[in-house]
Order: sequence, then C-alpha cells, then structure tokens
Amino acid sequence: MKKLFLLFAILLGCNTLVMAQNYQEVVYLKNGSIIRGVVIEQIPDTSLKVKTADGSIFAYSMSEVEKIAKEETTEATNYNGSKSQISWNVKAGMNMSNWSGDTGEDTKVKIGYKVGVGMECALDKTWSIQPSLFFTTKGVKASGEVDSYPVDITVNQMYLELPVNVQARLPLTDGMNILLAAGPYFAYGIAGKSTADYNSNGQTITVKSDTFGDDGLKRFDAGLGLGVSLEIKKVIIGLDGQWGLTKLADSEGDTPKNINFGLTVGYRF
Repeated sequence: MKKLFLLFAILLGCNTLVMAQNYQEVVYLKNGSIIRGVVIEQIPDTSLKVKTADGSIFAYSMSEVEKIAKEETTEATNYNGSKSQISWNVKAGMNMSNWSGDTGEDTKVKIGYKVGVGMECALDKTWSIQPSLFFTTKGVKASGEVDSYPVDITVNQMYLELPVNVQARLPLTDGMNILLAAGPYFAYGIAGKSTADYNSNGQTITVKSDTFGDDGLKRFDAGLGLGVSLEIKKVIIGLDGQWGLTKLADSEGDTPKNINFGLTVGYRF
C-alpha cells in the first residue's frame, strides 16, 4: 500500500515542481472552459485575445464569454518554465461489480459505492491528465449448495484505488462538454468481510471471514478503465467501466478478475 501512496504523491506533482502565487486574468467561457493568461486585446462587445503562459494566443467572440476576472492563483511551473492549468474535483457514485472468467459465470452483480477526489492537469484546451484517489467497494454475490444445503455467498472487497486517465474535452454547446477518458488503474484491498448464509432445517447459519489475506483474495489489483461524462458548467455526470488484469487468487484454471461499471456525480473546482 505504501507504493500506491507513493505513486499518488508523484502524480500529484503533475509537473508542479515550483509553486508561485500570482495575479492573472481569467476568462470564463459559456461552454465551461476556463482560460488563464493575459488579455492582450479587447474590442468591447465584439472580441478579445488571450495570451496564455506557454505563449499561445486564443481569440474569442464576446458572445462566447461569460465573464472576465482577475484572480490570485497558484500556478504550477515545471522544469522548462512553462505553466500548467490545474483544477480539482470530487466525485461519488454507485458501483455494479462482478468477476470475469469461468467463476464469474456463477456469480451475480453486487452493488457498491465509490467516493474520491481527483486532479486535472490541462495540457491544452482539449487534452488533460487526470489522476484520482477513490475509496471504492466491489465484490460479488452467488448462490448454490454445500452438502445439499442451500447457501448464499456475498464477497465484499474494499479498495483504495488510483486511476490515471488521459482525458479529452469535446464542446457540445455553451456550458456543456463531453469528456472521454481512458487509462490504467491501481488498487489495494484494505478491508472487507465475506459472508456465507447456510439454510439448514429452516435455520440460517452465517459464517464470516476476511476477504483479503492468506486464505482470501490478493490485495493488489490493476486493470484498464474507460469513461464518458457529461460536463454541465462545473457539474460532472459520468459512466465508467473497469476491466481487471490481475488474478484475484492463486489457483489453477481460469481464476477470476474484477470487472466493474460505475455511475458518478462530481463537482469541479
């Protein structure tokens, strides 16, 4: 788990090696985009031009502009002296998880949840890097028989999860964008109890055990994720899918891997 925290600490840098407070002009567009820099030309009620920290110049019609402000901001400077635009977001939502492989054919979807914080490092108006840190719950449900007795099994898997996505922001209308994201995720199992409910002669006997450990599942998980979101101003509504690439247990045959689909609602600061 120390490696997971170390990786997140490195990603939090996201080329931010020197921090400096400064005042700059901020142009808020009606499509939700935010441009930071210096307004080098402004024709009232007609157009304006903004020069960003990397020397790029962008021109906009005033009909595209929601407001212009001068703000004290923290700018991130990398080795070559260029500056990155960084924003933060919080997200929470619902998981629908299962196992893939032959084992997954006998299991049912389990509902869970996730909550976390993310950072977006803008590379330009379209592309950005987005590392996040989530507390997320996954698992499966299954029913069967043991020694002719019906049994219902629930596996609860609780992870600290670090997805690292490359994201594209595609404008739709004023104040509304489509976000497409893809990238790897890394997770570490921190807790979880698995239960087995046996029905014997009309009585239910419950047996509990630790989900992770020597006799349980592996704690480390990693895989690939894809997501699509609708961004309305600063509110983000998203759907995402994750496909695990690591085996959950050391066993012969087609051992299970995590598979998860999620629905989240977030807010971008």
